[in-house]
Amino acid sequence: MSAIKLSSTEYFEKAKEAVKKELKNVNPMALPQIEKVIVNVGVGKYEKADKEKVKEYIEKLTGQVVKSNYAKKSEAGFKVRKGELVGLMATLRGGKIKDILLSLVYLALPRTKGFRGISADTWDSNYSAFSVGIEDASIFPQIGFGLKKPFGMQISIVFKQPGKDNMVLLEKLKFPFKK
Repeated sequence: MSAIKLSSTEYFEKAKEAVKKELKNVNPMALPQIEKVIVNVGVGKYEKADKEKVKEYIEKLTGQVVKSNYAKKSEAGFKVRKGELVGLMATLRGGKIKDILLSLVYLALPRTKGFRGISADTWDSNYSAFSVGIEDASIFPQIGFGLKKPFGMQISIVFKQPGKDNMVLLEKLKFPFKK
């Protein structure tokens, strides 16, 4: 088995050229483009020390400071108090988008146990955002398998223009969709 040498810029440029070839009659300014990638993690059920550890892992994965989301009001059914840390979020733009998507497609998803592809049904109603749920974040090599408490995450890819052409871009980025 030979090693794949691929930079994130090269990865995106190849996909961009393939999209241009497939969508010949589309104005070059109307080609699908990714605006941002949002990484969300719910940490409401963890202890304070574990929440800090998860925050460190997400900062290591995204390469930037993570925004902490606090409960706006108390909810007895969820055992949540007002002001308690319930989630972490990072919004990636520019070059960091390329790095996280390359890591997701080529490193993380193939490490998933029993992986059979991503469902293509997780688009929003007008095809402007695509979401991937990950049950165990340890599939990312930046995080590793040494987690005491495993955690999941949601990765949402937001596009600049809505439309079904956005699906073509993800296919050319080699997203492993279920057949």
